[in-house]
Amino acid sequence: NKAWARMRVLIVDDASCDCKTQEILGQLEAGISNVEVIRLQGMPSGSASVPRNVGLSKASSGLVSFLDPDNEISVGGYDELLRQFHSCQQRPEIATGYQIKVGEKLSANSRHTFRRRKIISNPKSLMQRAPRFPVISTQASVIDLRFLQNCSLRFIEGAVGQDTVFGWEILLKARRIVLCSRPYIVYYAERNDSVTNVASMDYFSRALIREKAQAILLKEYGLTQRFRKYQLALTMAEVYKPKLNRLQGDSLLFAEKTLEEIYSLYEA
Repeated sequence: NKAWARMRVLIVDDASCDCKTQEILGQLEAGISNVEVIRLQGMPSGSASVPRNVGLSKASSGLVSFLDPDNEISVGGYDELLRQFHSCQQRPEIATGYQIKVGEKLSANSRHTFRRRKIISNPKSLMQRAPRFPVISTQASVIDLRFLQNCSLRFIEGAVGQDTVFGWEILLKARRIVLCSRPYIVYYAERNDSVTNVASMDYFSRALIREKAQAILLKEYGLTQRFRKYQLALTMAEVYKPKLNRLQGDSLLFAEKTLEEIYSLYEA
């Protein structure tokens, strides 16, 4: 990226005890002037939310972006995001691309435009009109830091799927966004140690944390009925049921009870 020299990179180490990780972090911090390592203490949080929120609290630039350990930005991706962000006559809150998901097969997620960029002057409408709520990539993005601070936007800590809710909150609170057709991240989705890929009681506990925060957000903006009508059954079928089918015994009973509680969050 041509903008590299103007970037400040904050690497937040979530209390890793892996010696090789610490060695690499030390080399990066010592060898690259615009890289700073922030080392968290205590027990690892187990999700990306805590490190992201710490990074946000330490950020001092006009724009921020997030890149997880299982992400890779496209060549020149940040340059293109910056170009499209700054080429708007009226300053947007975010310019965002899409994701290439690498799993059993390749798929493109969060791709809202295939040709030219789209400037959306009423982002909330994307959640009020479309049958399914859009997914905004918070990694293939540059986001106005002051906007995030003024709106007190933070990632839900201790949860899974927190990126989705963060993206929805941006749509609901932003005045203007840019949907880009070119920049993307590669998301390597099949990591064995990812909590998202594991069917367990811990996964369902963390999902409930997100769903509770999500239900409050949707209720605040009058979107609960719409979510219940168009998205709740799909979420159950596409996200939770495959994991439920991999459980048995006490884990299965716990997951079923948790899903009942999740379902009740969206009752009329």
